[in-house]
Amino acid sequence: KFNLVLLDMMMPDLNGDEVLKIIKGNPDTRDIPVVMISADTDTEKVSKCIEFGADDYLPKPINPAILRARVGAALRRGSLRTLENDYFAKLEEEKRKSENLLKNILPSEVAIRLRNGETNIADRFDEATVIFADIVGFGKITARMKAYEIVGCLNHIFSEFDRLAEDVGVEKIKTIGDCYMAVAGIPRPRASHGRVATKLAIDMVAAVKRLQVSLPASFLIRVGLHSGPVMAGVIGSRKFAYDVWGDTVNIA
Repeated sequence: KFNLVLLDMMMPDLNGDEVLKIIKGNPDTRDIPVVMISADTDTEKVSKCIEFGADDYLPKPINPAILRARVGAALRRGSLRTLENDYFAKLEEEKRKSENLLKNILPSEVAIRLRNGETNIADRFDEATVIFADIVGFGKITARMKAYEIVGCLNHIFSEFDRLAEDVGVEKIKTIGDCYMAVAGIPRPRASHGRVATKLAIDMVAAVKRLQVSLPASFLIRVGLHSGPVMAGVIGSRKFAYDVWGDTVNIA
């Protein structure tokens, strides 16, 4: 890592302008300030060096005071460039984090529409299958459990449901207490929504049975499904959510 390169134009093997091209063509070194020095005062060569990315060009014989001043100025510009790059890198990182958070809250297609400035997202789907998975007797089972145990159990079960839903391409909508809601066929319509939703329901039941050995109490779930038209959209301005409405939801 260099703070600055002081580069002579006339050198054996490679000329200074050729070295300059290599430095500026490499992503790891292109931001290093380069000050060219040369006995050659050809205007075309000077302009080419500046075009290739040299920060400055000094003719020989070199005045030491001017050289120090030019090197100091180039170092300051380099420091500002580094700060600027760091700032933009942090901005990009924050942008990635916010986009990942948005995609974690909303379907990716809906997140893209919001990011593109759409403010009123409301869609009708003629065919979809709504799934509700509910823990049987949850209140009685957890009545004597501590808060962290209850949250731990739900997190364990619902995280497995998240994985299963993602595997078959079903959109999780939300959790409501001990109830898990998902929909097959939105926001991407698919002809096989009923079959996919049924597979997910069977996988959920099997998953809860499989998880019994790692849970502090015995849990069972019941799953309701119904197919039909639904409306879906984003509601709220704070803690907004993608939700689904209609008789299909109520029947499920």
